[in-house]
Amino acid sequence: MAAPGPHRARAAAADDPVKMPRAGARTAVTVNGMRLNHLALAVRDIERSRRFYETFFGFGAGPATSYDDGTLIIRDADGFDLALHPDPEPRKVPDFQHFGFTCRDVAERLAALEDAGVPIVERWSEPGFDSFKCLDPDGYVVEVYWEETTSQDSDTSR
Repeated sequence: MAAPGPHRARAAAADDPVKMPRAGARTAVTVNGMRLNHLALAVRDIERSRRFYETFFGFGAGPATSYDDGTLIIRDADGFDLALHPDPEPRKVPDFQHFGFTCRDVAERLAALEDAGVPIVERWSEPGFDSFKCLDPDGYVVEVYWEETTSQDSDTSR
């Protein structure tokens, strides 16, 4: 089993300029006054991808926005935008490339995805850290993880 991703090392670094929120916290990570606000994915079937991200990852909190080029933007409750752009042949990405979501109850999320037949490609669990990676409908690797970074994290919600 592969070692967990680089976010573990970042959370442990005391001099890191990134302010890491508690796992599961509803706080955007800010770096030098900026925060990551959207992710754009080339997808074969926009509606299929929309259903996947709305069903399993909390997107769809606000009205979707459609653009003339076929792009659809859906949002989560924190205002993070996921731009889905039609592409009949999305490019292959390196095996390491992935994006991730934090949540307190990784096992519950894993069960929901497994019940729906979503391919699970990696699992990792150790004291203070729990993670799995799955494939979205276009083969993008999506990680779901939780890590205890301080003793205060024990009361965080999902």
